[in-house]
Amino acid sequence: MSELQKELNNRIFKCIKRETGLDLSNPKVSSNLSLDDHALIQEYGFKCALKVIRRLAKPKFTKWIGEEYSKIENDAEEVGKRMIRFGSKVGDPVDVLNQVALLSDIIENLVEYVDGEEILADHSAVVRLLLISYIGELQTRISINSQQPLFFTIGLAKLALGKENSWSTSMLALTIEEQFIKKKATELGIELKDDEKYYSILKKLSDYMDENNIRQSRELLLADSHRKIRNRVLHENWNPNDDEMDDIIAHVLKIVQFFSSEDFQ
Repeated sequence: MSELQKELNNRIFKCIKRETGLDLSNPKVSSNLSLDDHALIQEYGFKCALKVIRRLAKPKFTKWIGEEYSKIENDAEEVGKRMIRFGSKVGDPVDVLNQVALLSDIIENLVEYVDGEEILADHSAVVRLLLISYIGELQTRISINSQQPLFFTIGLAKLALGKENSWSTSMLALTIEEQFIKKKATELGIELKDDEKYYSILKKLSDYMDENNIRQSRELLLADSHRKIRNRVLHENWNPNDDEMDDIIAHVLKIVQFFSSEDFQ
C-alpha cells in the first residue's frame, strides 16, 4: 500500500468516525461490528470516500494513479510470464497468449485513462471514482490469473482422483497448519529433531505455554485431532464436505491468529 493510499484510508476512516462514532482504524472495533454498524458504514462510507476523493488535490491524485499503474504494469508482466510458462506445459499456447493479450489490452486502456488530458482535467469525484474502480477491476483480474496453477491443481485432483474441491482445499489448509506449528515452535526456540513427529511438536508447544503461564486456546487443544483428520484425508480416502471444509479453514485461521498474538512475540 502506497503512502498516499494510507493517507486516503486514514482520511476516510476519520470521516466515518465523525459521522458514526466507529473507529475503523482500531482492529478491535473493525473485527466486532454489529449488523447496525455495518448498515451505518454502508450509508456513510461511500459519502466519506466521495468527499475525501473530491477534496484530494489533483497533483496527489495524479501521483497516486501513476504509482498504482506502475505496480499493476509490473504485476501484469510477471503474471504474463507465469501464464506462458505454465500454459506451455499444460494447455494450448494460443489460449495462454490470448489471456496475456487480454491483460495487455487492459493495461493499454488504463494508460489512455492516465494520459488522457480530458479525463484528468475533469476534477469531478465521479470520474475519479470510475478510474479507481477500473484500477480495482484490473487488480482483481491480475490476481485471478496469478492463481491459475492453483485452480488447475484443484481441477486435476478432481479429474485424476475424483476428489471434490473441498478435499484439495482441506488438504492445503491442514498442511498449512502443520507447517505453521513447526515454524512457530522453531521461532520460540523450541528444539526440534529433523524427524520430529507432529504430535510431539504439539506437546512441546503445550509444555512451553505451561512454563510461561500462557493460557492454551481451544484451537490448540483441537490441533491434535486435526492431525488425525489430515491423516484420514490423505491416507484413508475421507473427503470432507463443504461444511467440514469451512470448519477446517476456520480452525487453521484461529490457530494462526492465536500464535500471532502478543504472548508469542
